[in-house]
Amino acid sequence: MQSRERERIMNNRAQQAITIGSGQVERTTVGRGGRGSEFTGKCTSVACRPAARRSGWRVAFSVALRLALAGIALGFLVTTVVRGWSDVRLAVTSMRWSWAVAGVAAILAAQLLAAWTWHWLSAAFGAGTRLRHSIKAFALSQLAKYVPGKLWSVAVRVRVTQEHGGTAAGAGAAVLFESAMLMVSAAATGLLAWSTQSFDVRLRIALVGAAAPGIVLVLYPRGISFLLRTMGRLVRRDVRVQCPSRTDVVLAFGLYCAVWICFGTGIHCVVRSLAAAPLSNLPGFVAVYSTAWLAGFVVVFLPGGLGVREGVLASLLAAYVPLPIAAVVALMSRIIVSSLELALAGVVAWRR
Repeated sequence: MQSRERERIMNNRAQQAITIGSGQVERTTVGRGGRGSEFTGKCTSVACRPAARRSGWRVAFSVALRLALAGIALGFLVTTVVRGWSDVRLAVTSMRWSWAVAGVAAILAAQLLAAWTWHWLSAAFGAGTRLRHSIKAFALSQLAKYVPGKLWSVAVRVRVTQEHGGTAAGAGAAVLFESAMLMVSAAATGLLAWSTQSFDVRLRIALVGAAAPGIVLVLYPRGISFLLRTMGRLVRRDVRVQCPSRTDVVLAFGLYCAVWICFGTGIHCVVRSLAAAPLSNLPGFVAVYSTAWLAGFVVVFLPGGLGVREGVLASLLAAYVPLPIAAVVALMSRIIVSSLELALAGVVAWRR
C-alpha cells in the first residue's frame, strides 16, 4: 500500500529541470517512465543572452574592421586628390565628356559580356536557365559581393539559379570555375599586355602566383567535380555535376580575356577624358586594370576588393598620368562599375 502511494506521488510530482546549452531549452522530466528529455526550442532566458551578445559583437567588430581598412585605403586616395587639387580641378573643368561616355559604354559592355559568359558557363555545367534569369543571378550576386565575406555572392547566385530551375550543384561548380577562369584570364591578359610595356619582372611573378589556383582548375576542370563531391560527403550528400569539355574551357578563357580588354578600354577612355593618353598606351591600361582587379580579388577579407583595387589601380596608372589624376580615375572607376551593377540589378528586379 505504501509503495503504491509512493509511486503515485512520484508520478504526480514530476520534476522539471531547465538545462540551458547552445541556445536550446531542454526540459528533463523525472517520473515513472524514468528520466527523459526533449528540446523545446530556442532559449529565451537571460542566461542565453551573453553568448548571443558576444557572437553579435564579434561579427560587428569583424565587419567594422574590414570597412575601416577599406576606408583607410580610400582615404589615401582622397588625400592624394586633395593635395593635387589644382591639377585635378583643371582636368575636371576641361573634361572631354565624349571620352567619359565612351568609357562608361566600354565598361557596360564588359559587364554584359561577363553576364552572358556566366549564362553559357552555367549551361556547360548542367545548371542552365533562361538568359534573363542568368543575368538576374549575375547582377544580384555582383551587389552581394559588397557584403563582407566572399560566400554571399556565391550563395545569391546559386539561390537565384536554383529558383529558376537550375541545379545548386551545377551553379556552385560554375561559380568556382568562373572564379578560376577570371583569375587565369586576368593574369594572362595582364602578362600579355605588360609584355608590350616596360615593367618589373617581380610583377610578372606576382601575377602568375596569384592565378596559380585558378590555373590548376582550368587545366583540370574535373577537379571542381572532385572538390564538390568531397564537400558533399562531409554533409552526407551525393553531389554530381556535369563537367565542361576542353573546347568549352578554351572558349570561356577567350571570352573572359575579351572582358578584361573591354574594362581596360573603358579605363583608357576615362583617363583620356581627363588627360592625354595616346592609343599606343591602350595595352598598358588593359594590363593595369586586370592587375588591379586580381589584387582586389585575392584580398578576401575586403568586400569587393574595396580600397585595394583602387589603390593598386592608382599606383599603376601613375606611370602614365600624374598621381592625383590617377587617384581620380581609380575612384571614378569604382563609382562607374558599382553604378552600372546597381542599374543592372534594378533592371532585372523591375522586369521581375
